[in-house]
Amino acid sequence: MWEIVFTYFIALLYLNRYTDNVVIKFIPTFLLFFTGYRLLLKNQLVKKRQEIAVIFKGKLLLLLCLLLLIGLIRNNNPTTTYTSLLITTLFFCGFLFFMFQVIAQISAKKNQIVYIYRFLVLPFVLFFAINLLFWMLKIDPGPNSEAGAAVSTNSSIFLKYWGIDVGRVKFPLASGINSYATLLGGIFTIILVYMVILRYRSRTLWISLLITIISLLLTDSRSALIYPVIVCAVLYWSVKRNAIKHIFLWPFIIVLGPFLLTSLLPILSGYDFFSFLSRSSEDLATGNARFFIWLISLNEFLHFNSMHIFGYGIYGHYKSGASTLWSNFFTSFEDASELVHPHNTALSVLFDYGYFGLIVLYGVLLKIAGLIKRQFKSEENYEKSCVLAGFLMYFSLISVTESFFGFYYLNTIYYCISFFFLAFSNTFSMKSDDLK
Repeated sequence: MWEIVFTYFIALLYLNRYTDNVVIKFIPTFLLFFTGYRLLLKNQLVKKRQEIAVIFKGKLLLLLCLLLLIGLIRNNNPTTTYTSLLITTLFFCGFLFFMFQVIAQISAKKNQIVYIYRFLVLPFVLFFAINLLFWMLKIDPGPNSEAGAAVSTNSSIFLKYWGIDVGRVKFPLASGINSYATLLGGIFTIILVYMVILRYRSRTLWISLLITIISLLLTDSRSALIYPVIVCAVLYWSVKRNAIKHIFLWPFIIVLGPFLLTSLLPILSGYDFFSFLSRSSEDLATGNARFFIWLISLNEFLHFNSMHIFGYGIYGHYKSGASTLWSNFFTSFEDASELVHPHNTALSVLFDYGYFGLIVLYGVLLKIAGLIKRQFKSEENYEKSCVLAGFLMYFSLISVTESFFGFYYLNTIYYCISFFFLAFSNTFSMKSDDLK
């Protein structure tokens, strides 16, 4: 099954960023459809007519995927060409088809927890490893890469305490520091769940942990480092109590978090104890300018517009004109500051997919929370529910300050969809007897 790992890894490289050759651009899409079709034949979904049952029972998730696809086609980025839109759309369709078959494979395995790591986590670790290697060797894969250049003259907040003076690093295959860091944090969370909660301590996990931590320290992302530790601590406490009723509350952090941070961070910034988390005098007090972005975004939705029902499509914040109001905060380090997203998943979804999209997303998140709660005490699904709980908690926390669910951050949407599909596979997983 290494073809699954290889295909996913190639997809994560996002080759069309580094070449103008249309044939090369289509290679990842071809691989996704080709490998997905091979798995389809192996799963015998057509012969067993299983796909009808899957579509019916997972209709809420499929509706969310349909909204993502429609939003992707309704692209408001002025720099997007018809060719790039076609490639991206076909790639996304190929990924959905591929991931559907991968989850069917996982559901058929007796020791699912091993294959969850191998198929859904290892490709990301390989992506991190090649990025780290390129940075060390100063390899520049293309014109869109900065070849691991330090993009800040200030020392990394965490590394400077160990006497290492290095600025924040943008890795060669990353589209941005924060986007890459949030993805690192998501995988870091899953690895911690495996090692701390489930007590798996293989050599592969130790190496994966080392690669992820080093990469996170170089990106110097505070939330991506701290949130996984918080998630692991809460999940460890839940396991000790053998209860996880609080899982339903986590998705609401996405909406309530900005209000809490707006009230809390200015107070915390006045204490010297929290100075180690701040890069500048106003950094912590303003949430790194996020408070202003959130206020501008909220003002957009205080005045009802019919476009708010289904959204504007991706880069909806640009189409609405809201991002032009906060673009001045990013002129010093963004090439297209007017395209900067709202830095909150709920606001981002509202702009792109409207109130309807946000309702569907919350329907999916609460459905996943319900599945986790029901299966947490199940001996058969306990390990998988722990992994999903870790994912959902991290998703909720990181979504407060980042547009984690969408196409703004490279590969984060595929990380989310992978675990969304995994969660829903609990409701329509096939029996081993149905597969060869």
